Amino acid sequence: MLFRLSIKHKLIIGLVVITVLFFVITIAANVVISRKIIINFASLSIKKEVTAQSLRASSFLTQAISDVKILAKARSIRGIISAKDNGGIDPVEQITYDEWRRRLADTFAIFAQEKKMFFQIRYIDETGDEVVRIDYNNNEVKVASDDKLQNKSNRYYFREAMLVEPGSIYVSRVDLNKEGNPPKIEKPYKPNVRYAAPIIDNQGRRRGIVIVNLAVLPLFNKIKLSPEFSQGDVFIIDQDGYYLFNLDPAKRWGSSFDLGHQANIKNDFPEIAQNFFDKASGSLVLDKNIISFARIQLSPQDPSRYMVLIRKLPISEVMADMNQQNQKIIILALILLFLFIVSYYVLVDYLVSPLNQLVSAALSLGQGDFSKRVKINSHDEIGNIAVAFNNMADQLQKSHEELEKKVRERTIQLENAKKVTEKKLSETERLNKILVARELKMRELKKEIEALKKKVEKKNKK
Repeated sequence: MLFRLSIKHKLIIGLVVITVLFFVITIAANVVISRKIIINFASLSIKKEVTAQSLRASSFLTQAISDVKILAKARSIRGIISAKDNGGIDPVEQITYDEWRRRLADTFAIFAQEKKMFFQIRYIDETGDEVVRIDYNNNEVKVASDDKLQNKSNRYYFREAMLVEPGSIYVSRVDLNKEGNPPKIEKPYKPNVRYAAPIIDNQGRRRGIVIVNLAVLPLFNKIKLSPEFSQGDVFIIDQDGYYLFNLDPAKRWGSSFDLGHQANIKNDFPEIAQNFFDKASGSLVLDKNIISFARIQLSPQDPSRYMVLIRKLPISEVMADMNQQNQKIIILALILLFLFIVSYYVLVDYLVSPLNQLVSAALSLGQGDFSKRVKINSHDEIGNIAVAFNNMADQLQKSHEELEKKVRERTIQLENAKKVTEKKLSETERLNKILVARELKMRELKKEIEALKKKVEKKNKK
């Protein structure tokens, strides 16, 4: 069907197809390149945000190291040890064991009230007995009575803290706080990390630990509610991959130390889980998501104790602004395409109009109208064709006029020749008639002569 179309329509269709292809290829290339650039930029930006947030969290947590060191140097602890070793009275200051405990409880209470980050501060002696314990909850400090004090000798953090080098700080894993004997998970859940300093007496003997329970749930909530994390999902895992924070509460605290349901990052993201443990930070794209992560170090002295902050952001959210921009670009492209088509129509009509005049003039020329000429509106190739056509028409008209003149002259010659011929034919016909008449008369005379001859012969015979 295309070959039946006029040049005008073929040009318009061709230009429209080329323009559409140009727009499609340009927009598609722009989308692909922009998508890649935006994803790479978003990856770096999210990684930067996650790293910055993890550094702030690490800084917050490691404050506990200096805090527990300060608490471990409290004069009341030395007084308690001295009074205990000397029949219940400190021989240096003549203060009783119970008074020293009361003073230490006051110190712990003031410290807890001031810091607001520790829900427990304790001094545990070398046998695992809690000597002093304060509990902080909702801005209220309570000093545990003697009947509430517990023995923690069977708890892993006590055994491990008792083994650290003097001057070092022990950091526990992040887990749910347990109370009672046997220990049971406290409800509502109190996720915490414990920082402990060993107590060494004047003889170099280990006399227990000062230990603080730092509440991590406020830290988790603060991270989740931070403005830069308003989009996407946030996960926090421990050094073994168990979820400490997950938007699905059923997946939290899956280790055997806690609820034991075994929900682990390794099960959800087995392809990349190892990245979270081999690298301090990173960013990657997986299953239409950008995943960035960074370690939250619990202590600079113990690199094995850490959490991993993970942010998962769907690429669709990253591309939302770009998709809106692309919609505007497509609308603009359609408007431009419409304007191009209108422009093409006007331009092609302008270019093809002289050709139509040429066709019309050529048809008139073919029908014998040699007076038809094409208007010359330009000096381009089509203008040159128009000039050539007009020159050709002039030559054809001149030739036609000369031919007509020759035809007229020849016609006159032929008419004159015809007249001469007709005259000759008329004379010939007249002569022919005379000759025929003479011939007839000769035949009659011959017959008469024959008849006379026969009469003469008859007479002779008689």
